[in-house]
Amino acid sequence: MIPRLLLVAGALAALGVSCANVNQAMESMKPIAQQIPVVGGYADTAAKGVQAGGLVARSVSKFDPDQEYYIGRAVSAEVLANPKFAQTSNQRLQQYVSDVGQAVALGAPSVATPYQGYRFIVLESPTVNAFSAPGGYVFITTGAITAAKSEEELAGVLAHEIAHVSLGHGIKAIKQRDLTEALTIIGSEAAGRSSAQLGRVFSSSVQDIVVTAVTNGYSRGQEMEADSTAVVYLRESGYSPGGLAEYLRHNDFDTGGFRSDHPSATDRVAALDAIVRGQGNTPGTDARTARFKQNVGGAG
Repeated sequence: MIPRLLLVAGALAALGVSCANVNQAMESMKPIAQQIPVVGGYADTAAKGVQAGGLVARSVSKFDPDQEYYIGRAVSAEVLANPKFAQTSNQRLQQYVSDVGQAVALGAPSVATPYQGYRFIVLESPTVNAFSAPGGYVFITTGAITAAKSEEELAGVLAHEIAHVSLGHGIKAIKQRDLTEALTIIGSEAAGRSSAQLGRVFSSSVQDIVVTAVTNGYSRGQEMEADSTAVVYLRESGYSPGGLAEYLRHNDFDTGGFRSDHPSATDRVAALDAIVRGQGNTPGTDARTARFKQNVGGAG
């Protein structure tokens, strides 16, 4: 197994460990820790997922939920294989973030539930960033968590990423980059390749997906759509609808590889304020803020 595949294998193992941090609500939605095999076997399984129901072609309007799951799991493995994105060892913080994320994902009826539900993964990094992958994988840095002042704000950031998944922005980004063709090749050639060869080919394709869905980010329109949808999720799940706006009012995400038309925090706050105008905090805000300080204080 080449060094890169060893990194991916290690990332898959780390991804499985994090399942222990998911709260009881997530447990009811079939945790997938035990379902993550080694890279070679995974590549074969992923290729079959892409092949399910026939080869994926440019004319296909959308991926099946299980195909999105396999794609997202591969993207997540690549993220965790990157030394800059180490998964946190702070189990208490991981558990808390998972609980908040699940409160939004399971508490808002409008959220589209992926094939295996949502998973929230905390990354040790001082940068202020959060992103998601198809299939329900949501990543947030410790820098982004500690930059929040309350659970309402943290929930707002997570709701925004949940919205990207629920709205299918990651998959749409992949299609726009014509990565469907690469996945189709993997599926069509799966039968005649060994596990090592499949792992190598699939890893190359996943790298393209990471660049498209994680590094480059989404368009201005998609970011604004995710913001407005996040407000709905916050309201439905019992959080203050202004949580995301409050977070952006004193923070901006580290832009990294975001496109030049990525909206600024100022633009986003203005749009969010117009949506939530007149809507105050919801009951329990003070208790949730106290819980946030108890779990996040000193983290990062």
